[in-house]
Amino acid sequence: MSNYTILTNILDKLRDEAPASLTSYHPTPTNIEQINQARARAFIHLFLKANLGLLDFDTREKYITDGSHDGGIDGYFIDEISKSILFIQSKFRTTETNFTNKEISLEELLKMDIDRILQGETTHENGVPYNGKILGMIRELQKLPDIARYRYEVIILANLNSITDAKIRLLTSGIPAKIYDYKKTFSELVFPIVSGSFYNYSDLCINVNLSNKSSGAHINYSVDTSQGNCDITVLFIPLSEIGKVMFEYKNSILKYNPRSYLTLKEGSINSEIKETVLKNDTNEFALFNNGITILSDETFFNQRIGQKDKAQLSIKNPQIINGGQTAFTLSLLYEDSLTKDVSIAEKLEKKEVLVKIITFSLDKTKSTSDKISLIEEISDATNKQNLVNNADRSSNNPLLIASQRSLFLEFGLLLERKRGEFYDGLRYGYIDKNQVIDRGIFMRIAFATLGHPVPPKKEKQLLTEEKINSVLNENKNFRKYFFGCFLYSELQTLPNKGKIAQAISSAFYSIIAVATLKYYKNNLKDDELKKLAKEAIEKITAEWQTFEDFVSTKYHNKAFFNYNFNFYNKTYKLISKFSNYYRSKNLAIDLNDHFFDGKPALKENNGVRHKLPTVEKLLKLNYLDIETIEKVRPLINVNNWYDDETNQKIATSLNLDIRAVRSAIKLITSKDNGYFLSDNKESTGANRVDCPASLG
Repeated sequence: MSNYTILTNILDKLRDEAPASLTSYHPTPTNIEQINQARARAFIHLFLKANLGLLDFDTREKYITDGSHDGGIDGYFIDEISKSILFIQSKFRTTETNFTNKEISLEELLKMDIDRILQGETTHENGVPYNGKILGMIRELQKLPDIARYRYEVIILANLNSITDAKIRLLTSGIPAKIYDYKKTFSELVFPIVSGSFYNYSDLCINVNLSNKSSGAHINYSVDTSQGNCDITVLFIPLSEIGKVMFEYKNSILKYNPRSYLTLKEGSINSEIKETVLKNDTNEFALFNNGITILSDETFFNQRIGQKDKAQLSIKNPQIINGGQTAFTLSLLYEDSLTKDVSIAEKLEKKEVLVKIITFSLDKTKSTSDKISLIEEISDATNKQNLVNNADRSSNNPLLIASQRSLFLEFGLLLERKRGEFYDGLRYGYIDKNQVIDRGIFMRIAFATLGHPVPPKKEKQLLTEEKINSVLNENKNFRKYFFGCFLYSELQTLPNKGKIAQAISSAFYSIIAVATLKYYKNNLKDDELKKLAKEAIEKITAEWQTFEDFVSTKYHNKAFFNYNFNFYNKTYKLISKFSNYYRSKNLAIDLNDHFFDGKPALKENNGVRHKLPTVEKLLKLNYLDIETIEKVRPLINVNNWYDDETNQKIATSLNLDIRAVRSAIKLITSKDNGYFLSDNKESTGANRVDCPASLG
């Protein structure tokens, strides 16, 4: 599924939100032209929802002016908080190729009558009146008492790459323009919808109850850090306010939290939190709970709001970095108060939780990365509970965030940094589950494509800052990772038959490593890479049984396969599985020997090849050779134990070193070493196969 397909899926869901009375949004499924027209209008809805946080369809529809006599303005928005007025020009392309390549024409920009409208004109130059929506916009502008304080901005939802900013200003009456080309559309409109992080807010206002507080309702103090000063505000806030915030904003307020909203949902709901809230009318919750930590760009607390025993807390760009489980549980209770039991609302209102707000007033000379670095340190320090593992803490690694955006924008893959962050996208059918790739799987694929056939298995070893930084710091490798993801997808579709089934369950990343090195080409287009991945998997898996036969005959792998081997008739029997072998240090060596003629194409562990055991080494260390074993065998009974006196007699009779005799008897009689010889050779003959000449 391409990014464009995801976009159209979202647009169709937005169309579904329209009431039945707006028939233009609900054409018959066979009328492609009308569907495209409806999607074009829904495209403006997408901008208003994802960028401005307008969640209600009717609210958004009010600002859409697209139609005949619209003065070239397809939509608008008046933001009284930021004192800005947006004029929207949109051009939706009905095919993926046109959407990503075709640009808006200069003539279409020239059609925008912004200057006439702002001068109070109600008609086109030819005297034809503007449509009702445009006239309504003009009336709204006229009602603004302080319009002189407002800034104007043109939003262009189309590709406009070849026109300079200066030229655009000439075409828009000097008003600056922001261009949402296909890349910006995918990254800033589509991706936030898919990840459930689109809720737009700048200032969050929270009501505070002062009736149970002394004159010092809150505490303020300043902390000096290596990045500058941080202001800390500490106060108690009603549970209802925290529950409402988390319920409304979900993932958008957890950007710096190591966990997503769904991750919290999938975990066990803190029954103690729930019980403390619901069981008593008293406020033990304020005593028992450790509280919530929120980041803020600006924080204001006002006790003089014209209401008795009331105050208001204003937070700019809030982010919950600790206490997510508490906030999540409160959001569930808040939701229940709206839909199931209204009595819960009163309990949430009367009880409070301790909230610590960290406001960054950092040195302006410091970079954004410095601020993020400090945020990460705070998040790590405040999330030491067992529920948050090291892999979760690494989810906000800047390289992992950048990789997530790049993989989606360039390849349409959704890297799941936080478990469950694409829940909304899957639930509403915007995306396919095959597009979502687990962070651990992606990192293992990346390791494999870089020549590591045995990547770390455990996430706590895999998702460390060191490993993330080493793998994801090279953008040039991303197409290779992309190819690896295709290989992984192809492997998942293979039937579990014969020996290849063992490879499918145990050797995914070995196969990916080999296939990448043998077949990957950097200059191929996406579709060509997909085709190549399919062909590569077919070729490698067809040869994999031969590879498994090859490694199973290697004496240095005896610890993994435990052969019963008969020196007399040169037969053996394999009595174990491959699962442990595919995690061994021997794997890279054998892959190089079999697929690359012994060249170190895949990364081997230093020195392992030189330490591999051989039959020759075993025999030499034990003063043995095949001839000695064959001389000793007729003189012993495998069911008997031989003391040193007997061993000496055998050594004397054969003119051998007693150490050689001891070793021979041990090898002949030991199942552990894989050289057990049955007294009745014929009884096991049916289960034996010819020993390949390469054995040993």
